[in-house]
Amino acid sequence: MNHLKVIYQHYLILQRGKNMMRKLKIFTYSTLIVLICAYITSYFTMEGIEGWFVLSRKPAFMPPESWFAPIWSVLYALMILSFYLVLRYSYKPEAAEANSYFLTQLLLQVIWSFTFFFKGYIALALVVILYLDYVVFRMLGLFKSIRPPAAYLLYPFFIWLIFATILNFSFILTNGMVVFE
Repeated sequence: MNHLKVIYQHYLILQRGKNMMRKLKIFTYSTLIVLICAYITSYFTMEGIEGWFVLSRKPAFMPPESWFAPIWSVLYALMILSFYLVLRYSYKPEAAEANSYFLTQLLLQVIWSFTFFFKGYIALALVVILYLDYVVFRMLGLFKSIRPPAAYLLYPFFIWLIFATILNFSFILTNGMVVFE
């Protein structure tokens, strides 16, 4: 009987190890996918900042440029954690749709950064960011139904996104529809 107990304990240790590996894989995936997006968007952003953006008129309520890197670092970290929490519940029926929305919003971030900063098509960028607002809003609902803390972690991102939408609109008012071609 004692041998069965030892075997069962070893089995439990192996199961915990498998569970830890699964969590590590999910966390690694979450991290890599968000960091790839961050890298691409930062490339387009830096190219634009060094180009037309320097000469453009900025809205009076625009934060200093030095704020953006730390804010985005925190937002990306929150995205990684949030996505990780949702992916751990992949057995839930909403998980596939939530995953799709998360990946879509990352792609839209890249497209917005490309259209706004890299190309200077700020009116087109407004259309992209409005769609991004919608996608993130829907994503928050899905995340909340799967794992509420995952949604709560993304509230700062959604607030920042709404602020960015207002900034984008203000750039159109102060600079016109296209500032660089």
